[in-house]
Amino acid sequence: MFQRVEAALSRAPGPLKEPVSLLITTVRFYSQDQCNVFAAAIAYYAIFSLVPLALVVLAVLGAIVPQQDVVDFVFDQVPLEESPSVRADVEGVVRRAQQVTLASVSFGFIGLFWSASGMFSAVRRGLDATAHRREDRAFWRGKLIDFALVPALGLLILLSLSLTAGMNVAIERAGDLGAVDIDPGPAVRIAGLVLPALVSLLLFFLLYRLVPTVRPATREAFAGAVFATFLFELAKNLVAVFLGAAAFSREAAVYAGIGSALAFLFWMFVNASILLLGSEFGRALAHRNAEDAPTGAAGESTN
Repeated sequence: MFQRVEAALSRAPGPLKEPVSLLITTVRFYSQDQCNVFAAAIAYYAIFSLVPLALVVLAVLGAIVPQQDVVDFVFDQVPLEESPSVRADVEGVVRRAQQVTLASVSFGFIGLFWSASGMFSAVRRGLDATAHRREDRAFWRGKLIDFALVPALGLLILLSLSLTAGMNVAIERAGDLGAVDIDPGPAVRIAGLVLPALVSLLLFFLLYRLVPTVRPATREAFAGAVFATFLFELAKNLVAVFLGAAAFSREAAVYAGIGSALAFLFWMFVNASILLLGSEFGRALAHRNAEDAPTGAAGESTN
């Protein structure tokens, strides 16, 4: 199928030929490496990581960041229906998470490191499959990287919340002082879109650069991170628009528990697929550059 599409693409106009060919190569690599299987494994482990992750993250962030900022972060990262009842439920969960005991947080940390290390192990195997470059790595070293990614993810979430809150305060104070003519409403909304995207870009880049057993070139990892960030933000906003337009009846609430679990599983599968697609995009770009490079320069371009 991909050969027929590429043959038809050869007759396409020049400006469209290169980007479309790159996208087709990315999808072909994704299919050949069976990335959908790895994405399903990542989503499966993510289900078991959800409860301890939510317990620890909400408890820690609740002690540092204002409750409203934590609630806004949840709505920014997870596509939920923007309704008063759903927001009240999220606020209740965040409020209860801030009141947990030290013992429950300790058990949450243990469960988090156990389950999240399994999820990141699945991420590592998936990225190794997309890289097509493998070398033996000691078991303890791979697990050490898996464990290190857990607090790293938490720090990035905290960074995103801190930057967003700090930007909001700076914009409001600048408008009050009259130093800069800024309308706080649009400025805050723009900051709320840009800052999470930058944190997502950093997260994807670190995953592509540090997790595989053989690290790709920095340019390859960054290109994949940009592509994955674009897809992630697009998917997140499309799902938010769909949830905002969907009609939720009282009868549908009967299946809310099962539906929420299935929706989360599907959402994690989409995120995992985007993660692997970004890695394949970087590999496809490096593959194209190697084909276009003069003889003897292809090997130098990957260093």
